[in-house]
Amino acid sequence: MTCPPWPLNADLDPSTGLDLLERATRFILPASALGLPVVALPMSVSGGLPAGIQIYADLWREDLCLEAAEIIEQGAPITGPIDPVR
Repeated sequence: MTCPPWPLNADLDPSTGLDLLERATRFILPASALGLPVVALPMSVSGGLPAGIQIYADLWREDLCLEAAEIIEQGAPITGPIDPVR
């Protein structure tokens, strides 16, 4: 997503939910529709919420995603599991 997590059920709001989803997924949906390979990596915690990156490659080039992910993981600190707020 291109934004921090939103409040519970905000995407179901009839007046603003569709706009929220459209803005949040504008960079994800085209790649998904085209079947492009992607790797998602957790990178940090911001305000108690996980933050990460996604790496895309051309069709049939999963190897490039995995190679890039490996390089990034070697240079980035490992973030542990996120404790859910109850």
